Amino acid sequence: MSFSLDRRLFLKGLAAAATLPGQTAAGKTWVYVGCYTARGQGIYVYEMNPSNGSLAPVRIVGSPATIPNPSFLALSPNGKYLYCGNEIGNFGGAQSGSVTGFATDYATGNLNMLNSQPTQGRNPAHVSVDATGRFVIAANYSGTTTATNHVALLPIGDDGRLEAA
Repeated sequence: MSFSLDRRLFLKGLAAAATLPGQTAAGKTWVYVGCYTARGQGIYVYEMNPSNGSLAPVRIVGSPATIPNPSFLALSPNGKYLYCGNEIGNFGGAQSGSVTGFATDYATGNLNMLNSQPTQGRNPAHVSVDATGRFVIAANYSGTTTATNHVALLPIGDDGRLEAA
C-alpha cells in the first residue's frame, strides 16, 4: 500500500504526529500523522518498526470532507482516545475551528470517530489533553472578528466524546 503524501508535507505533519507505543497484543507501535487536507487526505496511520524506526503505511482515516485539516494530534493519557485540531475557520457555519475525537483500536491502529466540537475561535493550531484526561485544550491561531476566544477548554466525557467548550 502506498500513499501520495510528498516528503515535505510528511515532515511538516510529523511535528503534529502522535504515537501509540506497543499497547497491542501483537506489540505494534502505531504512528498517526495529521496534515492539511488541501494536499493530504486526513490522518495517516503508520506502523512503526521499533528496531529501525521505519514506517509502513496502513491506512488513511477520514477525508478532507469529514476531517478537514487535522493539523495537530494529541493522545489521552491512557491512549484510548486521540484528538485532532481541525485547523479551519468555518465550522458549522460559524467563525470557529473544531476538535474531533476518536477512539483508538490497539489491534488494528484504526481510529473510530466519536464527535467534533467547535473551538469558538478560528484555526486551532495546537491541542493538548490535560494530565487527568478530562479536558482538551485548544489554542486557536486566530479568534473571531471580535478578537476573542483564542483558547478553548473542552470537557471529555467518560466515553471519550467531547463536550461543548
